[in-house]
Amino acid sequence: MVYYLSSSIGSPIFNDARAKPMTEMSYANPSEVHPFALHSNTVQMKQGYRVDPATAPKAMLYEDGGRLPDIISNQQVLVVCDRFRNLVERFEPGLHQFIPVDIFAPGHDGPIGRYHWFVVCQRLDSVDRDETTFKWKLDYTGESGFWSNRDIEDAKLVFSSSKTAGHHIWKDPYVLSLNCGFCSAAFGDAALNEGFAGLNVTPRATV
Repeated sequence: MVYYLSSSIGSPIFNDARAKPMTEMSYANPSEVHPFALHSNTVQMKQGYRVDPATAPKAMLYEDGGRLPDIISNQQVLVVCDRFRNLVERFEPGLHQFIPVDIFAPGHDGPIGRYHWFVVCQRLDSVDRDETTFKWKLDYTGESGFWSNRDIEDAKLVFSSSKTAGHHIWKDPYVLSLNCGFCSAAFGDAALNEGFAGLNVTPRATV
């Protein structure tokens, strides 16, 4: 089984002078980046590559009130507590990137917590092409593409257990509508058992 990780608690960037900070970062290793991930208005932390930590936003504003959840997000990039980071490191040590970000809240002089941008650093073609009824559409290069359900009623996106075997957390660069990251059943079940507030762990069709 493949799960999709997400959070429905969105929080804005705080105290960043850039007009669109989530699209104005630099990659840590630009020579490794696929041309598709270099487009303008691309959120660099959603592409499956490490980014330059110095260019990541340093603060977010939690405006919902009450206790700060374990997981929040901005533009489908998860921002996670230390406990979640430790769980990821237990499954895939050293693979993914965690960039510190301070969380502020109205009425507080200083940050109410230090979390981490969770940058998934594994790109994996994880869709089963035989069972999926989404349409494969070529991108501007004519050499690669993406899965689209536009104008297809009841289209199914089905993942492959054989393609994902041995992996725990990844981005599928060909699934553009689901950008937070996918995970194995082992990691998804462990995350559910931990009871992270603000985290959605959603099963996806898998063969």
